[in-house]
Amino acid sequence: MGKMDEQIIVVKRSALFGDGPEEDLVFQGTEKDRTRVETLSKRIAGHYEVMRRGDAENNPAYKQPIPYAVIHSKRR
Repeated sequence: MGKMDEQIIVVKRSALFGDGPEEDLVFQGTEKDRTRVETLSKRIAGHYEVMRRGDAENNPAYKQPIPYAVIHSKRR
C-alpha cells in the first residue's frame, strides 16, 4: 500500500471552520487561543470521517487535522 492509499482522518471544511464567507475559525499556522483550540477540537471530534489520503489531498472541501505535541509551562 502506498502513502496515498493510507486511511486518514478528515473533517469537512464547513464543519470545522464554519460555512461560507462567515468562516469563524479559519487560521494560518499555530492557534494559541485556548477557547478557539477547544472549539476546533470539539468540531473535529464531532465531525471527523475516514478517507483515503489521496482523495483527501485532492479535495479542498476537506481538511486533514494534523496533531502536534504541545508543551505548556505555567509561569510563576
